[in-house]
Amino acid sequence: MKKALIIIIAAVALLIAGTAAAAIGYMNSADYKSDKLPENTIINGIDCSNMTYDAAADKMADSWNKHKVIVTGVMDEQLAVFADFGCKYDIADQIRNIKKDNLVAAGLNHYLDLPLDVYIAMKVTETGKDFEKKVKKSEFLVGGNVTDSQNAYVDLEDPEFPIIDEVYGTKPNLDKFFGDLVKCIETGDMMLKYDKNNYLSIPEIKSDDRELLAYQKYCKKILSQKIIYEFGDDIYRISATELQKMFKDDMSGNVNDKAVAKFVSKLAKEYDTAGEKLHIKSLTGKEFDVNGGTYGWIIDQDGEAKQLKKDLESHKKVRREPVYLQKGEGKYSHSIGKTYVDVDITLQKVNYFKDGKRVFKCDCVTGNEIAGHSTPTGLYYLNSKSRNITLVGGGKKGSKGYYESPVSYWMPFIGQSIGLHDASWRSTFGGTIYKTAGSHGCINLPPDKAGELYDILEIGTPVIVHH
Repeated sequence: MKKALIIIIAAVALLIAGTAAAAIGYMNSADYKSDKLPENTIINGIDCSNMTYDAAADKMADSWNKHKVIVTGVMDEQLAVFADFGCKYDIADQIRNIKKDNLVAAGLNHYLDLPLDVYIAMKVTETGKDFEKKVKKSEFLVGGNVTDSQNAYVDLEDPEFPIIDEVYGTKPNLDKFFGDLVKCIETGDMMLKYDKNNYLSIPEIKSDDRELLAYQKYCKKILSQKIIYEFGDDIYRISATELQKMFKDDMSGNVNDKAVAKFVSKLAKEYDTAGEKLHIKSLTGKEFDVNGGTYGWIIDQDGEAKQLKKDLESHKKVRREPVYLQKGEGKYSHSIGKTYVDVDITLQKVNYFKDGKRVFKCDCVTGNEIAGHSTPTGLYYLNSKSRNITLVGGGKKGSKGYYESPVSYWMPFIGQSIGLHDASWRSTFGGTIYKTAGSHGCINLPPDKAGELYDILEIGTPVIVHH
């Protein structure tokens, strides 16, 4: 018995010694040092005999992407079959090291022509976009009446700031399912059992979350502030959601200057009226659209941002008008009011209405259309009044078109370049004179009528110019 055991041990020792010697010999062979895999090399069941490492990696990726993953339900019913993975794999280094990592098997392959049958992990580095899209749109995942899970949250629309409980939905976590499918591809286990209960999306924030409870307390203290803007007959209340954005998100109660400026910019875009298109029903009885000009209400965005920051830092109730850079007539509105000068280019008439009553009317001559000097239409302010000045324009002195026109009454509404004034050099007004022999853009008036208007017209009065 002992003799037989000694013989067996000796045989094993000789086999080990022989195998080691064969392995050492194989390491010195040209086959081991070549950049090709040996004959009869099988990787994950795929024949890669005598292929270069790169060629084998390409073949492995291509062949693996043609496999199929079968998804079954809890009752083993087939739910879907996915193919054409379009994946990219991290397998190049594993293939290059096959002979080194499987030295004995590679030596036996070399000396005895035994199969070099190995398994490598098919590590996925990138999944095919079309494949992922197809999986995540599968009927068994998204079909039917599925609902999303929802985190618990503080309801900022309710002045009591209640916490709304989390909701457990029925829509599966698609990323988790797809990740498990990719694991099947990596391991080669092309079967996946789907139990929707294992993939339900769990709300990350629940109603008893400490941070959520702390945020609710913060909301009650900071976001309950009331700030109300008055825009004439309209009011604008800053909502808790808007307030929340104007404070830093660390629950410190400190103001976020950039967010305040952004809010004020949005407010100005909504409520500034200067230059906006208006449909006017003039007290002359004529209706028309007017667009552009300088008249209207303009919020001073820098000034308002500074004032709003102070209001926010006070944490007190505030009700006020915004800080204006420019105001319109009377109280805020999108209308022109009942006091204004109406310049009708088509009729060549100037009317002045004061508190709804016409107090002035006369013919005029506006800008020369054929010469390209048409009076700009729009809604403007009378910005100043001057007596006995000389109007100069038309280029450099001595050039064609240059003019110097002394006037007794100057009432500009577009800078100091266009306004109403007397034109003693004209003998007639009204009609169609303006089309071929009009002014350089100003509204020419008879001297006596210009003086009459000058005496009653106030600086800041709106001026409408229209056809």
